[in-house]
Amino acid sequence: MITGRFVLPDDVTLVPVASLPESLRTFAWNDGDVAISRAKSRSASRIVGADAAALVREFATPATIVEAVLRFSRARNEDAEQTLEQAYPILDALIANGVLIAEDAPRTRLASLAIGDAWRDWTVAAIVQVLEGTELYQLQRGAELAALKLADCPRERRVLARAGDVAPRVLDEDDDFLLLEWIRGVDAKTAATDEGLCARIANAFATLHERGVIHGDVHPRNVLVQRDGSVRLIDFGNASLDGDAPPRAGVPFFYEPELAAAMRAAKPSPPPTEAGEQYAVAALLHLLETGRYTHDFSLERDELLRQIAEEAPRVDDEVLRRALSKEPADRYPTMRELALALNRWSG
Repeated sequence: MITGRFVLPDDVTLVPVASLPESLRTFAWNDGDVAISRAKSRSASRIVGADAAALVREFATPATIVEAVLRFSRARNEDAEQTLEQAYPILDALIANGVLIAEDAPRTRLASLAIGDAWRDWTVAAIVQVLEGTELYQLQRGAELAALKLADCPRERRVLARAGDVAPRVLDEDDDFLLLEWIRGVDAKTAATDEGLCARIANAFATLHERGVIHGDVHPRNVLVQRDGSVRLIDFGNASLDGDAPPRAGVPFFYEPELAAAMRAAKPSPPPTEAGEQYAVAALLHLLETGRYTHDFSLERDELLRQIAEEAPRVDDEVLRRALSKEPADRYPTMRELALALNRWSG
């Protein structure tokens, strides 16, 4: 994602919260906050700080994340790498929610359903994501919540059936939709202070691997921690089942070296592997433990990929350091063995 060019759609507006009518300011906000709305998609507004809004405005014309961050940082005489590390989760969320779109995507896109619409005996409570060919909604029926995915996704149905209780439970399905359990929880980064969380996350991925599934898109927002501390994984759209090779996806900060090396050399991406996902999970766990990525990542695509492929990660934890080995054969033989090592280390 960091290398693509993105733009603000024509129907996105940025409005200072202070200028909204008092009747609409029914939420906590700070001076300078801005409401970002995409009215024609009929989704709820997002509230961001003044700095984040200024960065978003850099996408009034198409730009890569790197280009926008560089312009923003130079104008403020700020460190661009630090800005990227702080801003990336926000930009990632805005892209996921359709506030920033790919340069060649339609500038105006309508959701099929609006908040309050009926779908069977459910009501649309929120529009979570509207992308080309895929729409995701939160539905409500009394106190019950569910996730509705409108898409042609036969592979994902097979993956979820195999993944079992690690993934959302399928409530209903047809050729053009999936109705899934709505998992109540917080993302891994929000729950990062939970004791033993890293071992529980590794165990969740180990269970997935033992069922023949490789998730394929490891990052903090795809790992949810429930109130009882249990870990669930979401977003299996790019998962691999029994060694098949779907298109590679993911956040570059969690790429395995073998994928980064292939991308840097403009070669076909290697298929997802358990060893490759072990690296991605270890990179995520290091972020959760320390608040830092495995490298002081460059803003330049080629250099970022070179760092992953060639530079030793700045990791002190000896368990994670092995899982982050450049050579797949030097990592733990399985994700379960990484989880056991983490359990011993934390216990």
